[in-house]
Amino acid sequence: MAVVMEPISKWTHKQVLDWMKGLDDCLQQYIKNFEREKISGEQLLHITHQELEELGITRIGHQELILEAVDLLCALNYGLETENLRTLSHKLSASSKNLQNFIMGQRRGGHYDGWASRRLPNDFLTSVVALIGAAKNLLAWLDRSPFVNVTEYSLLKNNIVQLCLELTTIVQHDCTVFETENKILHVSTVQSIIRKWKGYGTTANLTRHGRPPKLTGQARRALIREAAKKPMVTLEEVQRSTALVGESVHRTTISRALHKSGLYGRVARRKPLLKESHKKSHLQFATSHVGDTANMWKKVLWSDETKIELFGLNAKRYVWLKPNTAHHPELTTWNSPHRETWWWQHHVVGMLFFSRDREAGQS
Repeated sequence: MAVVMEPISKWTHKQVLDWMKGLDDCLQQYIKNFEREKISGEQLLHITHQELEELGITRIGHQELILEAVDLLCALNYGLETENLRTLSHKLSASSKNLQNFIMGQRRGGHYDGWASRRLPNDFLTSVVALIGAAKNLLAWLDRSPFVNVTEYSLLKNNIVQLCLELTTIVQHDCTVFETENKILHVSTVQSIIRKWKGYGTTANLTRHGRPPKLTGQARRALIREAAKKPMVTLEEVQRSTALVGESVHRTTISRALHKSGLYGRVARRKPLLKESHKKSHLQFATSHVGDTANMWKKVLWSDETKIELFGLNAKRYVWLKPNTAHHPELTTWNSPHRETWWWQHHVVGMLFFSRDREAGQS
């Protein structure tokens, strides 16, 4: 549910009077003046020294107190018509996700040197600053009424403040980039706090049922993406990639996580190593010789087939696939090439001998 505060510009004169009652005691004498003129919220935001004097507030000190309070109202009114608790929460969640994606993208790159380097990249620091800035915007809202009087919002605010303090402390530690990133990944989970508050109505630690999972949600999604993008990746390769991000788990755990997502290790279906050009050539050759007699084919020299593995080992390959996707091109492997390509080459050689003999007989 999005909690939207009413902009000050839409206040009625009664709401302005209620606001006046919260100011200093020395200003309470002017409430009747505001009530007589029926000052609205829009007029209050643009009030000047001259207008205050026309209202009967002649003391400069009292005018300054009212204008200072109005300035605070203007700052509070900024963004109320376009921002609410939901949009600020989404911005904070997006900033946290961007920081996590940046760290994971750096580790997947081929030139990652975080194990030895102690200098944090500028883009990394920029992402941290953006996350803290989004948190500050949300905290500014949580410091307003009516949120300050709600216990759950106060707990949420305290958790976010604690996480921001931890972030600023971690980036100042003298350690390797890899260690800093691991600490950041553990801390920058503000969005999980927001999801807990939305789902359970509280940010307090809830009692856990059963044994905690070895794989975090982020690591589980990462290995599922890797298996989906590279179907022929092995469990050992997935295990090594998860170890790079600080998740050291057994192959059985990885396999179980993939099975829950619908990916199963199966032997890849074999398909002939034929392109469309090969198929057209075969069809053209067959149609051109469809009327040849059996005696003519007896003159063709047929060479014996030899199994030569030109395209890797002719062995079983396992792929990660979902049900009813076994025949997708990216989930299949090539058949042994000697059955098609070498037959085609030997067939052409035989036809050359046949053509030579026929020309010799005609001459």
